[in-house]
Amino acid sequence: MGMQKTTGPKFVVQILKRNLSNKQRNKQDESENDDDDVFPDDAPCPDVRKEHFWCSECCGKEENGVCNGITDDGNTDLWKGCDCADDPDWSQQPPPQVRKDYRHNIRALRNRHMLPREPSEEDYNAIAASPSAIHVLEPLIHEGRDIVLFMRSYGGVYGPAALGNLAKKAMVQHSLEGGVVAVIFAAAFVAPKGTSAMAAMGIDPAHIPEWISHDESIGLVAFRKDYATAMLFHDLPEEEAERLASLLPKQPYACFSTPVQWDPYRDDSFRGCFGYILTETDRILVPELQRMRIDIPGFQNTQASWCGSGPSSSIPQGSVSAPAMAGYKNFAVAGTGEIGTPIIEQLLAQKDSGTVSTVVVLTRQSDPDETLKAKGAIFRTVDYANSETLAAALRNIDVVIAAVTVTPEALRAQIPLADAAKDAGVKLFVPSEFGNRTEGKTGGMWAIKDGVKKHLLDIGLPCAQFFNGAFVDWFLVNHPEHGAFDWANGKVVVKGSGDTPISWTTQADVARYVVHALTKFDEAQLRNATFAIEGERKTLNEIVAEYQERTGRKMDVSYESREFLEKAVAGHPDDWENGKIRLLYLVLDRGEAITGASEEVNRYWPEFRPTRVVDAILARWG
Repeated sequence: MGMQKTTGPKFVVQILKRNLSNKQRNKQDESENDDDDVFPDDAPCPDVRKEHFWCSECCGKEENGVCNGITDDGNTDLWKGCDCADDPDWSQQPPPQVRKDYRHNIRALRNRHMLPREPSEEDYNAIAASPSAIHVLEPLIHEGRDIVLFMRSYGGVYGPAALGNLAKKAMVQHSLEGGVVAVIFAAAFVAPKGTSAMAAMGIDPAHIPEWISHDESIGLVAFRKDYATAMLFHDLPEEEAERLASLLPKQPYACFSTPVQWDPYRDDSFRGCFGYILTETDRILVPELQRMRIDIPGFQNTQASWCGSGPSSSIPQGSVSAPAMAGYKNFAVAGTGEIGTPIIEQLLAQKDSGTVSTVVVLTRQSDPDETLKAKGAIFRTVDYANSETLAAALRNIDVVIAAVTVTPEALRAQIPLADAAKDAGVKLFVPSEFGNRTEGKTGGMWAIKDGVKKHLLDIGLPCAQFFNGAFVDWFLVNHPEHGAFDWANGKVVVKGSGDTPISWTTQADVARYVVHALTKFDEAQLRNATFAIEGERKTLNEIVAEYQERTGRKMDVSYESREFLEKAVAGHPDDWENGKIRLLYLVLDRGEAITGASEEVNRYWPEFRPTRVVDAILARWG
């Protein structure tokens, strides 16, 4: 063909913008030319000429002797032939022109990547000049559609290579509204440029495994049926497994041995677009290997499914609904305190990967935090009493995270913030929980927090609550002036019995979990959801004992009984040192700081590895 190899966004856009009517006319002209030299008057299958069917899918002749044409079962993997003419002799290289429609068939087979031979450099030039993905996706891109590509098995090796510059981010730059917004892999191999499917599978071409049959005479490989039932469909009923195994097509050996010519994993326009559905009981691509393959730049979103290598067969509904990416990229955070700042920093850390696009910080002060601003935070000064300006500050924001202080005034400010978020089209609101569970509470700050949740439900704004128990940082590390834990001077005052289990989590770990959930989980998982976070469950006495054991230091330990705490709280309700701090410890001693049952905490992020309590103490105080 002699085509010059052409790549890059300019060429792709040129193809996408060409006149569709001209393309259709050219295609018709080409088909008419094909009729002249491929389908002569004495062609044995005259009906093929009408619709340009190719006889490899012909159903034979009907009772009047007319060819039935193409099959409707979509099975195009084999040269099945019909009774119009003999099949080509595939044992010879190249096959002889036995049939009158031979060249048309060869063209169709080549377009379907089914020709049993190694691709030539000429083929690569042709593919580069006219990528097949463009022909499939072009109409959708012209319609302004957001496109999600789904890839399975070794399709994960070569599918991405066909993406070219079709990412929506790239298309928008050329005034095209459509484009690829997500690329989802399910039990699929991932291979960077220069890697073949066989290399990705760890297969030595000189030693093909026994579960693969390789017919070198025709250049095709296939999965042996007995192995397929045990390795691919082991989680299906036996009869269904047998049926599916019998339908597995033969594939060209070249598809497995040819290295990938291009990959999108480091392309800026595809950042944040890749998702992976891990199949936890896969016997072909074991979970450990799957995790190794997605440990490359570009993969930020994963979802585990308890199934084998064929999730579309064993859990079809789950495969359709499995979230590869949440789509929440634009955030606004109200509050830059002890939990607000770690959340902001975690969000900003995700900007380089493309997982997060915008981080807006809402503040009542005009002076921004220069450190956060330098990292990419956008500061907007707001007045919570002015609903219009507040809503304007939230335009184009997906998620609002309230991380305000625990004063009644600050907690109640979430009500106008939620109303403004609703007016601005915000999709999710994260209320300022970040502590003990508040459902049904009727007193103090916990009642205000529960009231915010009820208001969100009343106005129809979806929310996600995060409960983490007690902050390790606040209670045990950063505030020795509270008179409870003075590690530097070897003095501890245990407020309460010290024997009550408590859910402890560091502020950094809470921030990690919150940002992970908001950027990795889909809308359905987050809508009005409750998340129980726990770094470690431990009593105060256990913490002191472990600290002493690990450091070899003997602490001066004293106690304030629950009765003492109750009297102090009752006698000093508005006194911070004598009343309010003791109220917080009293709540811990009552057992109200457990975020959930052991099987409930951290359940939505099994890989979560939080900091242990004493490790956090030692990191600060040694």
